Amino acid sequence: MEISLKKISFYMLVVIFSLFSFTTLTYDFYPIINRLLGIVIVGLILVTYLLTIKKRDLIIVLFILFVGLNGVMYDVSNSYNDAMYFVITLLLVWKLTDEDFMNYFSNSIIILKKFIFFVLLLNISIIFIGLFLNQCYEIVWYDRYFLLFAYSSHSLSCSICITLILVLFCSKELKYDLVKIAIFSLLSFALFQTGARTYVIAAVILWIYLFKYDIKNKNLKFIILPIMVFAFIFILLNSNFVQKNDYASNDSYTSDNSLISFSSGRIKFWSIDINEYFKYDFIKKLFGSGFGSIYDINENLYGRRIWGHNDLINTLVCNGIVGLVLYVFVFCNVLIKVFKKNKFDCLLLFIYITFTCFFNGVFKYQHYVYSIVFFYSIMYIKNMRIVESDVKEKVFMKNEILTSIKNDDLRSFYE
Repeated sequence: MEISLKKISFYMLVVIFSLFSFTTLTYDFYPIINRLLGIVIVGLILVTYLLTIKKRDLIIVLFILFVGLNGVMYDVSNSYNDAMYFVITLLLVWKLTDEDFMNYFSNSIIILKKFIFFVLLLNISIIFIGLFLNQCYEIVWYDRYFLLFAYSSHSLSCSICITLILVLFCSKELKYDLVKIAIFSLLSFALFQTGARTYVIAAVILWIYLFKYDIKNKNLKFIILPIMVFAFIFILLNSNFVQKNDYASNDSYTSDNSLISFSSGRIKFWSIDINEYFKYDFIKKLFGSGFGSIYDINENLYGRRIWGHNDLINTLVCNGIVGLVLYVFVFCNVLIKVFKKNKFDCLLLFIYITFTCFFNGVFKYQHYVYSIVFFYSIMYIKNMRIVESDVKEKVFMKNEILTSIKNDDLRSFYE
C-alpha cells in the first residue's frame, strides 16, 4: 500500500508540474486553475516528503520551518507568501539529494514521458501562435513586450525555461537535431521578446546542454554553432532587452549611473538593503527582521515597495545570517551531489541557479524552482546511467519502484 501511495503521489506531482507550465502560459484564460495547481503542488510536495522522509531530514526540516515561521512572526499580512515560497523551495531542493525521492521522481517522469511530450507540444504551440497575436504583447517601458497570456513577463520567462528543459527531456521523441535546434530557437526568441533579461543566461546554459548531450551530428554542431552565436547576438541586440536598457537609463529610480541603469536600479537598492542590515542589533543580525521588512525598507528609502531581487541579500535582511547559511547550505548540498557525478553538469547547474539567484531571485518564482527540479532530474537520470555502465551493476534499478521500468525504456532514454 505504501508503494502504491508513493507511485500515485509522485505521478501526480510530475503531472501537475507539467500542467502548471501550460496554465502559466495561458494564465489569463483561467487564473483560478493556475492558482489551484500551485496549491496542489505544495500539498503533493509535502505528501511525497512525508512518504520518503529520513532521519537526516528531520533536523533540516525543523531548521527550515523555524526560519520560515520566524520570518512571518513580525509581519504576517505582508510576508506569509514569501515565507511559504522560501520554505517550499528549500524543502524541495533539499530532497533532490535524497536517492529514494529522486528514484521515485525519475521513475515517474520516465513512465509519464508521453504525457510530458504532449504538454511540451501544447506549450510550443501556444508560444508559437502567441508570437503572431497582437493581444499577446503589452506596452511597458515605452515599448512592446511579449507577455503571451501569462501573469507577468517573469512568470512567462520561467515557463519558457521549463519548456526548454522539457525539450531536453523529450530529445528522443523529437528525433532530428535540426528540429531540436529550431524549437530551441523559437523558444529563445520568445524569451528575448519578454524583456526579462535575467533569464537569458538560463537559456544560454540550456543551449550548451543541448549541444553537448543532445545534438549527435558533429558536423552539424560545427556548422550550426557559429551561426547560432551570430544569430543569438543579432536577436539579442534587436530584441526588447536593448529597449529596456534604454528605458532604465532615463528612469528616475535607475538613472544615477550606467551600472545602476543596467541593473534596473538593483545595485542602488541592494546597497540600501545591506546598509540597513548592518544597522540591526545582534539578534536581528542573526535572525533577520521578517520577510515583510525588506518591502518596507525599499519603499521608505528607495521609493518602491519591492523585494530584494537577490535571494542572498533578501534572505540576509529578512532571515539573518542563520537563514542565509541555511539557504546556501541547501543549494550547495545539491551542487556537491552533481559535482561528484559530473563536474561539467555541476558547472551548468551552478550558473543556472546562481545567476538568477543573484540578479532576480529564485524562491519568489516557483516556476523557476520547478525548472531547476526538472533540469536536475535530467542530469540525475543521465549520470546514474553512467554509473551503471561503469560498475556494470543495476545501480539505478536498486530501488524497488524502479523495477517497473523496462531496460528498453531506460536504454531509449539515453539514445
